[in-house]
Amino acid sequence: MLNTKYSILNNTKPDYHNITAYQKAKTLAKQVISISEKLPRNRAFDAIYLQLVRSSTSIGANLIEGYGRNNP
Repeated sequence: MLNTKYSILNNTKPDYHNITAYQKAKTLAKQVISISEKLPRNRAFDAIYLQLVRSSTSIGANLIEGYGRNNP
């Protein structure tokens, strides 16, 4: 969902920062990273940590990619 008030008032083209799903994905990634940093530091947990970070940050990246395809 786009924040159309912002784009209309400022006479700007809306971008992915105004998409609610992107904002929530960004918040989720920050929370996952914060929680993951509390995992014990050893080889097994390092692999889990890296996978959690990659997967949580890819959500936002995928939304940006999809937005770019539909909004040249």
